[in-house]
Amino acid sequence: MVDNIVFIIGSDIFSSSNLEDGNFQKFVKNISPALKVAEQLKAEVWYSHRDLERLSSEMVEFDEYFTQSQGNFWGTLLENFRPHREDGYCFKIHYSFENTSLEHCPLVSFPIDSISKTYKVLLSFELEEPEVSLLLAKSNSDFHRVHLNLFIKPDKIWKFVNNILPKRKYNFSSKHGNIHKKADPPKLGEKTSQLKCSDEDAQQLLNDAIFDRRYSGKKGHWCYNFDPVHDTFIVFPYEGNTPSNQFHAFHIEREEWKKEIPSSVISFFGKST
Repeated sequence: MVDNIVFIIGSDIFSSSNLEDGNFQKFVKNISPALKVAEQLKAEVWYSHRDLERLSSEMVEFDEYFTQSQGNFWGTLLENFRPHREDGYCFKIHYSFENTSLEHCPLVSFPIDSISKTYKVLLSFELEEPEVSLLLAKSNSDFHRVHLNLFIKPDKIWKFVNNILPKRKYNFSSKHGNIHKKADPPKLGEKTSQLKCSDEDAQQLLNDAIFDRRYSGKKGHWCYNFDPVHDTFIVFPYEGNTPSNQFHAFHIEREEWKKEIPSSVISFFGKST
């Protein structure tokens, strides 16, 4: 399901005003977390080469507004994302029977290769609708309907992602116990982590848990959340490819965060090791 998500960087993200000294830090703070979610998902992320060319020309023309850090930021930001050179245009449709009209939507430039993706997420500061349907036109005879979900805040992106993924099921593990049962390691003297909450609370935390697919091996399938009641992270190991999509759970002590919790997860929840 995650492989059916594509992210589009809106043209307004490439506004030169975002890179002016008075706006730059706020811009970085707002856009970077959203793009980090896309990277955690290992999703396709597209931007228009036309937008980058326009920004590059503005940076040369108004060089006194920019510093080397702004240019370096863009180079680093886009190195994992894909440019497209589509010439199509997107339009909002204002339906009114015979008076139906089209309104050009300049914030969106869409790669035709991603039309087949089920879920299309537009990252934009300017469009306020939570979702929008557009008409992508490439010629008089080549046009497509495109439905976009609009986000910029990472927590809302994760909520959307978790809503479209198959439901995850918590499965009790005697090895880790729960609030009522002490962890019971399979081998005598083996160190094991305790689940500190109830099974019901573990399920709720699993529903909203996040993950990072960039990790190889089993941890690429594990989920994580922060449990505010116990003021620490809870880990949900994936139990394999089963129809019920099961995960068990345990908590991690603070001194183990750096070793056991992906840095992207720690950063998302605003914690430090």
